[in-house]
Amino acid sequence: MIRMWLSSVVVVSALLLGSVVMPTPADAAIDTLTIVPSPNADTGDSFLSSVSCVSTSWCVAVGSTGSVDGVETLIETWDGSSWTVVDSPTSGTREDFLRSVSCVSTSWCVAVGSTYTDLGTQALIEVWDGSSWTVVDSPTAGSSNDQLRSVSCVSTSWCIAVGSTSTDTATETLVELWNGSSWSVVDSPNASTFEDMLRSVSCVSTSSCIAVGYSIMDGGNQTLMLTWDGSDWSIVDSPNPGTANEILNGVSCASLSWCVAVGATPSESGNKPLVEAWDGSSWSVVESPNDGNSLLQSVSCTSASSCVAVGFLAPSFFGTEMLVQVWDGVTWSTLPNPTSGATDGQLDGAFCLSEAWCVGVGMKAGRTQTLVVSLTGPEPVPTTTTTTTTLSDEVIPSFTG
Repeated sequence: MIRMWLSSVVVVSALLLGSVVMPTPADAAIDTLTIVPSPNADTGDSFLSSVSCVSTSWCVAVGSTGSVDGVETLIETWDGSSWTVVDSPTSGTREDFLRSVSCVSTSWCVAVGSTYTDLGTQALIEVWDGSSWTVVDSPTAGSSNDQLRSVSCVSTSWCIAVGSTSTDTATETLVELWNGSSWSVVDSPNASTFEDMLRSVSCVSTSSCIAVGYSIMDGGNQTLMLTWDGSDWSIVDSPNPGTANEILNGVSCASLSWCVAVGATPSESGNKPLVEAWDGSSWSVVESPNDGNSLLQSVSCTSASSCVAVGFLAPSFFGTEMLVQVWDGVTWSTLPNPTSGATDGQLDGAFCLSEAWCVGVGMKAGRTQTLVVSLTGPEPVPTTTTTTTTLSDEVIPSFTG
């Protein structure tokens, strides 16, 4: 199985706060990286896993923080000038993790994750109604271990959350659907008989979603990709450029004819970024920079000519550096880290409102603390999200490898 760095990675270098302008490849809109101060809720380790924005003055980021009682949920909001920790409920168990958030307005968001109990793991779902966050009931799919890793909402009455569930003999895909009144488990297929896990989902309408992750097959991991056509989930062919141990961590669809999935594939240095793109007719591997032992965790696309992917580079066993790659419609390019120590840490989530305004979140180096970066370009930034929440009857065509 591919080796994944955990959120508890300890890095010895200190992180320097401040704005860093970095040279960017020609035609790429993002050319400025700014490390933005972000609070930590407690004395223990804090990290952010996901972010969602509805405007340049309103974003929500979610994750977890350590406490004397264990691990608790962490939610922070951006008001256009600063990040602030807001009250977030816990399930009452010893460990609660939020992995993903999706907002359709300033008065409605969904965050998902997992809660650990003495009896196993259960799915955790929290909803923002404009004034407070509330834990809502989520169904139980497996015998003891249900985890939600990603959520995508197209309206207040329709969301998809994905992850994994355990049976007595295997780990299987888990998909849950919000219909405006309750969450329910939706049948989803599996590619292997041992372990299948979904790590990200992106929906452009109630009848068009892509979910990605990995399956453990004979010889190692292989990419896993499912598509939703409005009534059923189906496995579709996704390329595997190596012989084993490919994994997809994130996916973003800007339209019915443009999606990007990112993750990692083996290389001589350990791992290197894996990028796959859907052009409306097929999925294919897209060449991306190999900066050394690295992987991509999340991607956000606003069009077929503008995507940002984030993750981390591990030049040594003892540390990681955040990794940002930009798609300009022709090539993927890495934004170079400016100086040693200035970007120690990792980025786990990204969200773009336009090709000139994105946010990345993760954790800093050293004693784990939250990390937020602003990624901007020279083009005018929007005041509202460019992602429409109008429901469509269009369906993404059947995918072929």
